[in-house]
Amino acid sequence: MCPNPILFSVSEGCPKAVLTLQPAWAQIFIGETVTLSCEVEGGSAGWRFKQYRGRREEAGCSDQYSSRYGDSCTISKARYNHSGVYWCESASGQEHSNAVTLTVSNKRVILQTPPQPVIEGDSLTLRCRVRDGYTATWIRFYKDNKELQSRAGTERSVDHVSKSNEGSYKCRVWWRTRSSSYDGVSAEVRVSVRGRFILGVWWRM
Repeated sequence: MCPNPILFSVSEGCPKAVLTLQPAWAQIFIGETVTLSCEVEGGSAGWRFKQYRGRREEAGCSDQYSSRYGDSCTISKARYNHSGVYWCESASGQEHSNAVTLTVSNKRVILQTPPQPVIEGDSLTLRCRVRDGYTATWIRFYKDNKELQSRAGTERSVDHVSKSNEGSYKCRVWWRTRSSSYDGVSAEVRVSVRGRFILGVWWRM
């Protein structure tokens, strides 16, 4: 059966810039390094990084922990103030990229996801991490506070994402050091799924 197209009007064309993260995780531990790249059709000359933090807009890649090389901004030893919504925009401010939310955490356990939303039909990987490089003895993943089927490893993957995968996710970890053991739960992360845009049509398979 052919998919049913849902037509709608679009007031603007496709974005001319795409902002990505490397590593491609929207949640990182404090002190880690992340690179934001602004890929602009026709070149990034004159484009700038912007950040929305604390209810205000400000220049991104502008402190002593950030350095820009061409179309990339590397944040070394990330701090709390690096958390926020990032995008890149033209000098005139009339053109801008997609927005990416970065969260910097000092919790013992974090759940890492790619930047949201995830495109319907793409793959999705969730990764549960313990700070300071400790190795987890066991890990449990939860969606909307319901435990998912247990699997070995620190990651959960979905090959073809659909709207049914939307929800709030978290993970619980138990790990041991030489002297004691710990039990920790990550903050919840909201996963949202967006339909795939093809030639002015949203196709739902």
